[in-house]
Amino acid sequence: MNIDIIAGTSKQFTGRLRIWWSRLIGDIPGCIAGQRTELAGALQRAHGMALPVPRAKTGLKATRRGH
Repeated sequence: MNIDIIAGTSKQFTGRLRIWWSRLIGDIPGCIAGQRTELAGALQRAHGMALPVPRAKTGLKATRRGH
């Protein structure tokens, strides 16, 4: 079994667990992040490789390396 498939399944499980927990406590942004994580896991599992998530979509600042 390919290690990327195992990692993708783990990422899907983590996303589903985060969705469940966020719905339980009423955290809408956490629920959306869980859906994003679950989707990334499904893509990783289906294609057998980790796909990078663009920083502009995650809301994190892009920084230069080495500066």
